[in-house]
Amino acid sequence: MSYLSIQKQIDLISAYEDYRKIPADQQITEYFGDYGLHVEKSGITKAVFEDVYQNALRSIGMDEASFMQNDSMNSHGTILKQFQNRTSHLDVFLTNMGAYAAGEPKGEWLHLPTDRETLQGTLDRIGLSTGGEYFITDYTCSAFPKLTEYLGEHENLNELNYLAAQLQEVSQSDILTDEFSAALELGKDAGSVKNLINLTEPDNLNSYTMLTQVCDDYELGLQIIEMNEYDLDAMGDLAQYIDYEALGRDTRINEGGIFTDRGYFAPNRDGLYEFYKSPEDIPQEYLITTDMTEAAAEAMAEDISVGMTMVL
Repeated sequence: MSYLSIQKQIDLISAYEDYRKIPADQQITEYFGDYGLHVEKSGITKAVFEDVYQNALRSIGMDEASFMQNDSMNSHGTILKQFQNRTSHLDVFLTNMGAYAAGEPKGEWLHLPTDRETLQGTLDRIGLSTGGEYFITDYTCSAFPKLTEYLGEHENLNELNYLAAQLQEVSQSDILTDEFSAALELGKDAGSVKNLINLTEPDNLNSYTMLTQVCDDYELGLQIIEMNEYDLDAMGDLAQYIDYEALGRDTRINEGGIFTDRGYFAPNRDGLYEFYKSPEDIPQEYLITTDMTEAAAEAMAEDISVGMTMVL
C-alpha cells in the first residue's frame, strides 16, 4: 500500500477518534505538529489498527474502495466534516455485557436506522454471534445532541431504530427540526423513548407555541401586546406604564415556557397525543431484533402466512 493510502487511513481513524471524542489515552493516532499531520502511535499492532480502521469505515458509512476513491476526503479536516454531516443518524454503542463483566470490554458503534443483517454483523464482531446480552454504553446524535440525555443503557433496539427513522423525517424540515430541538430543551415530553417517538409527529410538534426572535421576557411582553392587538394609542399616557418585562416573565412562568437560541418555546396543551403506544405499533421494516412483544411477533407471523398463501 502506498504512503498516501496509509496516510488516508490514519486521517480517517484520527477524524473518527475526534468525532467520537475518544479519550487521548485510548486513541491510536496523535497529531505530529512538526509535519502538520496525524500519525499512528508507536506500539500499535496491525490487528488493532485494522480493527479501528474498519470501525471508522462503518461509522462513516463507506467501504474501503469507496473511501479510497473519494478524492474529496483527502485530509483529517475534510473527513471529520463528513462525519459531522451524518446528522440523520442516531448512533448507539453496543457493548458485550459478559465481556464487560469479565473486565475485557468489547463493543462497537451501530448506526440507526438499520436492518437485521447489519445488527447481526455488529453482534458477531463483538462476540455475540451465538447469543448473550448486550447493553448500550453511549449514544451520539449530531442533529439533536440533547436527545442522548433521555436515553438509557437498556433501551429497546426496535424502538430506537423506529425513533431514528422518525428523526430522519423531522430533519427534512427546518421548522420541525427547530421545534423538536426546543422540545428537547424544554424536556416536558421527552421522558422516554415512547414519548420521543410521539414527539417527532408534526401534529404534536406544531401544538407548541414557538415565537422566533423572542429571546427575553421584555421581547415576550411586547409580542403579547402585539398578538392581542391592544390599542396603545387609545390608552394614551397609560401605555408608558406597561411593564413589558413583568408581563413576559409572568406569561413564561404560567405557560412553563423557555427561551432557546431559536426563540420562545412553550407547551399549549396537556400531554402528547399518542400516535405510538407500544412496540406493537412499530412498522415491521424497523424490527431488527427478536426483542418484541408476543403480539408483535404474532402479527409478523400472520403477515408472513398471508404472503405465503397469496404466493401459493
